[in-house]
Amino acid sequence: MKTELAPDDARKVLLKNQQNIVRKAANGKVLSGKEQDFLEGIAGQKLTAQELAAELGVSRRTIFHLRRNADGPKSTDVAEWREFLEARSSLDDSGKMDSALPEELQRTKHRLLRAQAGKEEATRKLRELQLEQESSQLVPAAEAREAIRKVLGPVRAALDGLPKLTAHHANPSDPLLAENAIEDSLQNVFKQIQSAVKKG
Repeated sequence: MKTELAPDDARKVLLKNQQNIVRKAANGKVLSGKEQDFLEGIAGQKLTAQELAAELGVSRRTIFHLRRNADGPKSTDVAEWREFLEARSSLDDSGKMDSALPEELQRTKHRLLRAQAGKEEATRKLRELQLEQESSQLVPAAEAREAIRKVLGPVRAALDGLPKLTAHHANPSDPLLAENAIEDSLQNVFKQIQSAVKKG
């Protein structure tokens, strides 16, 4: 049994996500950082912050922290960021060069930096594994549609029989009039549901 979306279905989901983001922007709502990154990635203007972080082996949070607090590059150019990180790694917290620090302190600092990078890499890999696990639990679209049909099929059949079953109770003096009124109301509801499904 397949446990993941087919490529075509995945593309449809991504397209729907893009449409939702565009609709949100068109309604004058502010896009989140993730939504902006997503659109910029599609536009091909630059790497997303997540892609940049993965390329550098740090977390996305680190990218934003360095931009805010350490004059990190505003771009997502990998070469520019590598140059910035290399220059930054040779400074201590007060902005002094490593070479001005005692040798033992230099070694300790470099060990800590390597440990921090390793921790961030491990955290990133853990997130990837969690995402992979969640993705593997997705139900294929065809199976989802079949499950919905199995549940909604009997409901639709019951609703189709409702006008005839309830007409006499609704209007004993003119059951045919009641049946037609109930039938018209149900058809209106079905049309609204179909319209909402097409828009959604």
